[in-house]
Amino acid sequence: LRRGKAGHLERNDMMAANYTIIVPVCHGGRFLENALLSLQQLIAPPGGFEVVLAGNREAAGEIFNRNAGASWTFIDSRGSRSESLNAACEIARGAIWVFSDDDCVFAPDWLLRIDDFFSRHPEAAVLGGADVLAKESTSFDMALDAVLNAWLASGGTRSDRSLKAGAYYPKLWNMAVRADAARQAALDRPNGRVMFLPDLPVHEDVELIDRIRCANTGSVLYAPDIVVEHSRDTTYADFVTRN
Repeated sequence: LRRGKAGHLERNDMMAANYTIIVPVCHGGRFLENALLSLQQLIAPPGGFEVVLAGNREAAGEIFNRNAGASWTFIDSRGSRSESLNAACEIARGAIWVFSDDDCVFAPDWLLRIDDFFSRHPEAAVLGGADVLAKESTSFDMALDAVLNAWLASGGTRSDRSLKAGAYYPKLWNMAVRADAARQAALDRPNGRVMFLPDLPVHEDVELIDRIRCANTGSVLYAPDIVVEHSRDTTYADFVTRN
């Protein structure tokens, strides 16, 4: 990656990369700095990678200023998370799009593991990884994480358990999608083609995976050894309201 100052609607100078990491900025900067620092420590797989961030820059402007030496592209998007994701997809140059959240921390070999998985599974259109709760978490965070990862919460469909109530659906904060498969499953809207349904405030990843499956462009596979550290800032009321 070439070094370049991160800024409003600015993109770095790197040519097309094999991977585009897409991160919506949607937690007001509470966890963002840790995410950015870990992104700067990633080991690049063959073909390299780029990072595209999308969201409200004003909400975390000071954090971006402190990390201005890093290489990324930032899109100032004031809409929903789906709209931020669509704005990032529109300019993504990678052959594989790797989605995560701004409340995640990434191991240095995260992309290397994803690259190895796709090299061993050429039939895959989508890869879904796992997440572990951040070490510094509240009691409610730990309780919520336990519930969300229990079989009764999702019928085993979010971790591809051997016994599950339906098809497997990766989690948006650790999911890699072949760009050609996503584009083939895109939706036509009055303002152009979109990857994620703008009307959905939550579970937009599930709806996208359904369309990719219907397009029959490849398999949706689970890789439990590809892990991100994930923080949670959800209250009980927020969780019930959103879902």
